[in-house]
This record gives sequence, structure tokens and C-alpha cells, in this order.
Amino acid sequence: MSDENEVSEATADEPAAVAGDDTKAAYSIHKTVTQLLGDRAGDVRNAVVKHLVDEKLEERKQMVLKGLSKLKEAKLAVTKAEKAGTVYDASGKALPSQYTKPQVDEIKKAKEAVTKLENAIEQALTNANYDKLAGLVK
Repeated sequence: MSDENEVSEATADEPAAVAGDDTKAAYSIHKTVTQLLGDRAGDVRNAVVKHLVDEKLEERKQMVLKGLSKLKEAKLAVTKAEKAGTVYDASGKALPSQYTKPQVDEIKKAKEAVTKLENAIEQALTNANYDKLAGLVK
């Protein structure tokens, strides 16, 4: 009644097999794989969670690095603005700095940027609050 080339009926857990194939070994492998995957459902969940956490950590790391870069730029801006007000006497000795109103405003703005970045980086690294830093590094 059965032909050698006839396909056997398969259940949900069994693969369809052609008569004459080594179906017992194939079925055993399939059943073992299915069982092991079923037993590792928690591992899949943990791997997905780990992947998402790693992505978020990378995003935060990049945010802190951008913040540090902007902080360096802001400190250089303060130094540059302060140097603009330096005057020298005839012997080359620096005299007390004198600034114009726009220079004072520029120094003030640069120092505020430094303070904001320092505070935002501190909040990010100590309290895991990245909101302010995210706004400053956009």
C-alpha cells in the first residue's frame, strides 16, 4: 500500500519525511533542537535585553564623549576670550586685563557653557540623568 516515494504525514513536532530516508535520526535531531530551544526561552529574552541595554550604553557613552568634547571647546573659548583682553606694557609685562562690553558678554557666555556642561556631565555620570546632557550635545 505504501510507495517508497510517498511522503509520510507529519505532526506539529515531526518534520515530514520521505520513506526510505533516515527519518528516525532526523526526527531525533529535530525533537532535541525543539526541546532545547523551548527550554531556553529565558535565554532568548535575556539576550534581547542585553542587546537593548548594550545599545543604550553605547548611546550614553557617545553622549558623554560629545559632552566632554564640547566642554573642551567651551574651556578653550573662555581662554581665548580672556586672552583678548590682555594688554602689555612697554617691557612686555602683562597688565591687568581690560575688556570691552562685548568681550565681557562673550566670557560670561563661555563660562556659563562650561558650567552647564560640567553639571550635565556630572548628573549623567553620578545620577544616570542624561536629559540635560542630551539637550546640550544635540
